[in-house]
Amino acid sequence: MLAVALLASCASTPDPAILMPGHPQGRTYTEAQARETLEQVDGLRGQWQARWSAALARCHGRFLASDCESRVHAERRVVEAELDRIAVQSRRALREHHAIDRNVREAGGDGDDDAAVRGIIEPAGRR
Repeated sequence: MLAVALLASCASTPDPAILMPGHPQGRTYTEAQARETLEQVDGLRGQWQARWSAALARCHGRFLASDCESRVHAERRVVEAELDRIAVQSRRALREHHAIDRNVREAGGDGDDDAAVRGIIEPAGRR
């Protein structure tokens, strides 16, 4: 019973899908959504960092401390991988939007070309 109580207070690995719902693989972002998502990722990263620091502090001085620490590190790997994936998608979207804007400026776009070029990247209704 004591071992169960000790292990229960250590970190458990979360399901990546619940970290930031609504950000599946391959999601398309408008420029504003990409910027907002990057801000959310930065905020969540800070919150998780505080959680991991507190969890590691609780692990020290315990029997089976290395097991507790390995659970915290496993959770950290899962969470950081998911946050990195979402951040990479958002940064890619920002780069694509900047490239489109640059290409329209270089082509001397009159607005009609801009809409046609953006339609390739942004699905209808997300502009």
